[in-house]
Amino acid sequence: KVQQVLAAIDAVEAAGVDPCDAAADHWRHVHNRIAVGQPSRLYTIERHHAWLKRREIEG
Repeated sequence: KVQQVLAAIDAVEAAGVDPCDAAADHWRHVHNRIAVGQPSRLYTIERHHAWLKRREIEG
C-alpha cells in the first residue's frame, strides 16, 4: 500500500503539480481506491485547473 501511495504522489508530480497543492478530493479518492484494492484515476493538469477554478469560485 505504501508503494501505491508513493506511485500516486509520483503521478501527481508527473502531471506538473506539487502534491501539496493537489485537490483534497483526489487524495480521498486515492485512499478509498487503495483501501478496496482498485486502481485510482490519474490526477491530470486539467483536473488540477478545474480544482483551482472551483476553489476560486467557492472562495
